[in-house]
Amino acid sequence: MPTLLALDIGNTSAKYAVFVEGRKEDAGRLSCDADFTGLPGADRAVAVSVNPPTLARVREVVLGLEVVGEDVALPLPVMYHPPEDCGTDRVLGVAGAFHLLPDARAVLVLDAGTCLTATFGERDRGVVGGAVLPGPELMAWALAEGTQTLPRVEPAPVEKAIGRSTETSIRAGIQAAVHGAIRELVARCADESPTEFDVVAAGTGATALAAALPEIGAVHPDATLWGVYVAATEPAD
Repeated sequence: MPTLLALDIGNTSAKYAVFVEGRKEDAGRLSCDADFTGLPGADRAVAVSVNPPTLARVREVVLGLEVVGEDVALPLPVMYHPPEDCGTDRVLGVAGAFHLLPDARAVLVLDAGTCLTATFGERDRGVVGGAVLPGPELMAWALAEGTQTLPRVEPAPVEKAIGRSTETSIRAGIQAAVHGAIRELVARCADESPTEFDVVAAGTGATALAAALPEIGAVHPDATLWGVYVAATEPAD
């Protein structure tokens, strides 16, 4: 039976999975600093990437690697202006969400990684648009790099909004910024779209987001990998 190695190459890490007859197997995650020689073999390899230098290194190891948007067509239309400015990973996140939620008419995919992207898609029209904001790690980095005295803090969940130290204050601020932004985006999308939609958490921080925000109805950390699978196996209309 043919096997497909799907890769989602992000800013700091690369996720991968082998798909066999529509089943996701042998999945994992590697730092972008890895040499990638440990990737599993497959009959075909397809990637989505927002990291050209790492993609080039993966190509040296995975011979014949195909890239969505270059060698493989996008699985959905894109209504962005211009369409090519919409990250391919965001398009595949929506495609993966529709594959995993076959009854959804529309989705808002929240992908929590280095950046937090919110991408709105409708099954009948494709990717409509969305929003982009810094993820927690990027916020923490900006606070440390952009000020003279604030330390670099590892983001972590906090129970109280009133921090009693610099570290807990930064964590509380980052958490409030992310959660508040998501609530605002969900509310505004509901105002702007006549179509009911499912809110889907994807990416590394998906489970933590869903635990904190009742607005999120589905958790699919590997939605983008499933989108790679869709692009590779289901010809676009």
